[in-house]
Amino acid sequence: MLKDSRDLISAKVIVAQCPTLVAETETGQKFEVNVTRQQKRDPLFWTTIADILREGIWVPVTKTYHQLCDNGWLVNPSNRLVPAVASEGIFDYNNQK
Repeated sequence: MLKDSRDLISAKVIVAQCPTLVAETETGQKFEVNVTRQQKRDPLFWTTIADILREGIWVPVTKTYHQLCDNGWLVNPSNRLVPAVASEGIFDYNNQK
């Protein structure tokens, strides 16, 4: 399920050089993305950001703090549980034999 996007903007990463991350909105506005201390020190984070930059992937950024969303465009499943419907044990992963 998609997040309520009132506090999110779509942005494309245009500069990714540790510790600076710059993004651009669909309307051409450029802004610096606020990167946490942990993200600044995480080589896997910067490798992933470089891949996102290279592929031109649009990412969700919060409007208020200009931070990347840790779970993307999707709602955290723990916040909104949707019951699954199954019959005759199909998709019942808890019932392993």
